Amino acid sequence: RAWRLDGLKTKVSLWSGNEKIAEKQVELPTSGQTVPVKFEITPEKAGVRYYTVRIPKLSGEVSLSNNSHTVSLKVLPSKKKVLLACDHLSFEVSFIRRAIESDPHIETSVFAKRGGGDVPFKLFPLDTSKLDKYDAIVLIHFSPIMTEPVAKAIADYVKFGGSVFWMLDDSSPSKRALSKINEIMPAKISSGLS
Repeated sequence: RAWRLDGLKTKVSLWSGNEKIAEKQVELPTSGQTVPVKFEITPEKAGVRYYTVRIPKLSGEVSLSNNSHTVSLKVLPSKKKVLLACDHLSFEVSFIRRAIESDPHIETSVFAKRGGGDVPFKLFPLDTSKLDKYDAIVLIHFSPIMTEPVAKAIADYVKFGGSVFWMLDDSSPSKRALSKINEIMPAKISSGLS
């Protein structure tokens, strides 16, 4: 945006830190109109990035304070990975999967103990090496699978930064499994099978 500089041409540059990554020439307007300038970039890594748009000093300018503007951009990994884990496939599993997959930034996989899943393991993992590939785990109809070793694996996954959402139902895992899972729950579950 400029005033009283009709027809003057200048360069607009895009910077990441001290590195100029793009530049375009623009013709400035007369009376405060906005001239759009579009830069397309593809960041190579996820994380927060800072970009600065700059124009050089023009003759007659009184202040340079509005000749640059910095913005931050949070670059996400290509897709978040969510594991839906269940004893058996059901309407609830299908509903949750469709709801999660409506977000184009999320990819889901399904583990179903009684078959029908699409994960590369047949039993629910008892260590975090296979679980760490997922950003979150959603547990549905999971009590029949929640043995003490499975509960320990889930607790370890959460302790090392994983996220778990457990949809409780009317079944209950063993007390020993609950003692492990209670280590990471925001509220304690006191019932359980002997």
